[in-house]
Amino acid sequence: MDKATNGTYPSSEVTANGGRGLSKSTGTIYQYTVDGDNYYLSATSTAAGSSASYISSVTGTVMDGVWSEHLAPGQSPWQRVAVGDYHACGIGSNGLGYCWGASNRIGNNTGAGSLVPTPIYTSGPLNGKTLVDIRASQDHTCALTSEGLAYCWGSNNQGWLGNNTTSGPDSPTSLYMTGALNGLTIKKIASQYYHGCVVASDDNVYCFGRNVEGQLGNGNNTQSNAPVAVDRSGVLSGKTVKMIADGRSYAHTCVIASDNKGYCWGWNYAGQLGNSSAVDSNVPVAVNMTGVLSGKTLKTIVSGQGHTCAIATDDLLYCWGNYAVGSSTSPAAVTTGLLSGKTFTFLAAGENSTCAIASSGSAYCWGQNNGGQFGDGTTTGGNPTAVDMTGALSGKTLRSIATCSTHTCAVASDNKAYCWGQNNAGQLGDNSTSVSLVPVATTTLP
Repeated sequence: MDKATNGTYPSSEVTANGGRGLSKSTGTIYQYTVDGDNYYLSATSTAAGSSASYISSVTGTVMDGVWSEHLAPGQSPWQRVAVGDYHACGIGSNGLGYCWGASNRIGNNTGAGSLVPTPIYTSGPLNGKTLVDIRASQDHTCALTSEGLAYCWGSNNQGWLGNNTTSGPDSPTSLYMTGALNGLTIKKIASQYYHGCVVASDDNVYCFGRNVEGQLGNGNNTQSNAPVAVDRSGVLSGKTVKMIADGRSYAHTCVIASDNKGYCWGWNYAGQLGNSSAVDSNVPVAVNMTGVLSGKTLKTIVSGQGHTCAIATDDLLYCWGNYAVGSSTSPAAVTTGLLSGKTFTFLAAGENSTCAIASSGSAYCWGQNNGGQFGDGTTTGGNPTAVDMTGALSGKTLRSIATCSTHTCAVASDNKAYCWGQNNAGQLGDNSTSVSLVPVATTTLP
């Protein structure tokens, strides 16, 4: 129970009445914190200049004509965050989207950038909708609503917004839902550097955007501004798709299918398809599940520019391609140095780097660190290094993490967002443009 400190008005500390609420009492202000300090209840009297009372509840119940949902003062709860080259976005506990960073990519319908989280434009197609997922890449972002619709915004030079044009608005525009997606809804989304993909309600994959390297997986190399079905006549025959790799892939796509094995397609210059080859493929190929992955299946998969990583059923890390620690055209176990003996719960791929959260809640990054995206206080890359968990993250653990070219963001156990790395466009969201080589707290939600 937190004692209220609103001005000099009377305050008292009381029990929450078994969750049934508190009666209003003249001259007092009641306040208590609930659900991980995310919400609060306060009752203000006419002595405080107002008869309004506020309650937060999962149902959003309105009572007495003046009850409504409010966030606790100073709280900034996030469900998840996503990062692009010079921007970042997240979903608040209210189901609304917020972005910050460079201009023309944060979805605020003005074209202006922001040094702090700013609401995504909701007077258009997102009006009244709740976001359940958000993914960002180079200079664009896509979000998924609770009703199974996808909306994207930002640049769109080669059709990677999937709206059947190459026009890139700075406000959400709907994914083209006729053609291949006619009659379907969307279950999962992924935004990559030059293309995007979704898993639809038929549990199949549809991709859109650039296709020079075959990253759309439909058997040709022709750009498509609208979603096209990934080829299911070969290794994906008879299978459905459970997960699409998120990350910072330039030109390849990977998924986990219903058999819990990995399948990839597209650019393969560094062996990032994981099929023991370095030959591009414009249709899905099977990841080599022999060797270190023999007898195992995959739980999650992510993709960078020229590498792919996964967490297997043993909760260990396996990577293939460039900047993957043990680079190879086939999966290799990542147990180097600080990662030895650890198991993992979350994985994120940047352009040429990877970050993972261990079961302890600490994070580790490896690969390139030219922008300070490791969060270890340096710009030295290479083998796995620990993200600095002192300072802003002292006493906290990490729940999720997202990384891109030169900065990284994470959601911690206090449900707040923390970012680190380059900040020339305000992509750390801390109301500055100062680089930070260690985590800093993102400004609280408006």
